[in-house]
Amino acid sequence: IRAAFSRTVNRPEFRERLKFEFTDVVGGRSAEGNLDLVSATISSYDLRWEWFPSTFGVVAASVFYKDFNKPIERTIDIAVEFKSTWNNVGSAENYGFELEFRRDLGFISQSLLPFTLQANYTWVESQINVSATEDDVIIETSTERALVGQPDQVYNLVLEWQQPAWGTTTRLLYNYTGDKIFEAGAFGIPDVIENAVGTV
Repeated sequence: IRAAFSRTVNRPEFRERLKFEFTDVVGGRSAEGNLDLVSATISSYDLRWEWFPSTFGVVAASVFYKDFNKPIERTIDIAVEFKSTWNNVGSAENYGFELEFRRDLGFISQSLLPFTLQANYTWVESQINVSATEDDVIIETSTERALVGQPDQVYNLVLEWQQPAWGTTTRLLYNYTGDKIFEAGAFGIPDVIENAVGTV
């Protein structure tokens, strides 16, 4: 059993503070940085149970809570046309759990020893607290929503085959990411949602 606490900082990226307009690679929309951005701080609390049934195997379950102060979010900005920018919001909270499994399949049959199965699943409940900006005007349309970029669930399934004599590893991976907010809506414009997607 492990318990951990950490405090980290999320500094604005260079482009998020650039005070000139550029075309974003994702979506092709114009974007402009925000010179008023400040670093966000994150306090993380984790509790994890682990069991190691074999040398490379693990079965684990964990719960976590994260407290964000002034998280940076991608937001719609309205000028002559829609464009993107980045803003600090007041605060946010994430909490949830994670399940993990990794083990070679030799415990089922010796012929399956070269195969390893890995799986992990994460569920997250996310909530932001939008604070008023200058002149007590709340820019964001939704004052109750998930943190931008935070899906409610993510899982991965991996089947791996190793042949040490050949120096070869082959891996088949499936990843699923749930719906998430790509860009926070502002001035009555709704949030932009990125649909759930699975990839192989």
